[in-house]
Amino acid sequence: MRGTSLATWAALCLAVTLPRAGWAEDSLAAGAAAYAPHHTWGPTVRVGTTVGPVYGRRLDAQAVGGTVAAGQRLGRVTLEVELAYLAFQELGPSSLALGEALRLGGIVRADVLRVGSAWVGPNSMLALTTEVGAARQHDTWYPATANEVPRVVLDGGTHSEAHVGVGVMIDHRFERPRGIPNRVGWLLGWRLNGAPDAPTGYAVCRGVACAAGGTTPMRREYQTSLQFTSNLAFSW
Repeated sequence: MRGTSLATWAALCLAVTLPRAGWAEDSLAAGAAAYAPHHTWGPTVRVGTTVGPVYGRRLDAQAVGGTVAAGQRLGRVTLEVELAYLAFQELGPSSLALGEALRLGGIVRADVLRVGSAWVGPNSMLALTTEVGAARQHDTWYPATANEVPRVVLDGGTHSEAHVGVGVMIDHRFERPRGIPNRVGWLLGWRLNGAPDAPTGYAVCRGVACAAGGTTPMRREYQTSLQFTSNLAFSW
């Protein structure tokens, strides 16, 4: 009887303590998951805006537009193909529309410094990024209208450009992802673009009457621009 009583008490103790121990381990694992290292690997899509001055070889302008990109995240490195639409207007307080452009290019971006969830918050990460890219851009410049003051109208065309950039990304991981998507991030950045072969042909328009430009010296040897970008990035 004594042996039977001891066995009964042992069974009761196990029945009471084992479920509690299992629940405590599951709770700890769930809490720890929110602070686990961030593994960024998979397809990514990005949409955003861009704005900044363009210092051309013959004409300066303000560029405002939108971007869409798709690519692959490979840990700290992201490879993307980006399509951008840009609208050009006079640089300064004027909103006179001067032209538009389409740009298609490739980008390589790297997270050079990451701050994990222990500092940023559960399932979140802050990254300092740097990037390089190259693209082809096609410009279309609008002719002057009858009521406009005399101005320079560029010939337009297609040219190549390259850029370097830096940025900051706040990246959040969904703790229980459902696949649409697994991560979402906000990327703010600055890009310095250079286009040494931007077209130089132009016309001088007085109202609707335009005359081909002469051989006056260019303002600068190559075209540059400084763009501020704001994007939402989604990863799977």
